[in-house]
Amino acid sequence: MSHPPLCSCDSSPGSNSFMVQTEGISFAIGRQFIELRIFRDPNIACDRSIGMDKLELNVNSFQAAVRYRRSIRNAFIDGRKTDAVYWEPARRTMKFTNLQIPCTIDPTGVLLTFDVVNDYTLEDICGGPVCQYAAFDTSGVDGTCPVGFFQAA
Repeated sequence: MSHPPLCSCDSSPGSNSFMVQTEGISFAIGRQFIELRIFRDPNIACDRSIGMDKLELNVNSFQAAVRYRRSIRNAFIDGRKTDAVYWEPARRTMKFTNLQIPCTIDPTGVLLTFDVVNDYTLEDICGGPVCQYAAFDTSGVDGTCPVGFFQAA
């Protein structure tokens, strides 16, 4: 089941220009490697100086958020390590924060990479073969946060 972000942001399609798509998924013993491409729709204005600051994934249930919250490791945004990965079980979300992706990114976008460990998969975390996300232009609960989907399997 999908749900919009539980905040006062504008989650309507096209409210900001950032989108996410699956670039690659591969496996090794006990872990899954995820590559997500974050890019901009050039037809939608990017008015905020910060661009995109936070990516939230819908985890679908409180129980899933608690169960999988230690399963994300080695997160990088375009090669820059980020430890800003947070789980919020009450809101059923997992967040990558402090992304600091500017409006001026290359048209090909940036790559967010991370490992899912403990024999879990992104499909487990998202509750199915598709993940719902919200791309925030601010670090808070206001601003814009259009909802989209990408492949988890």
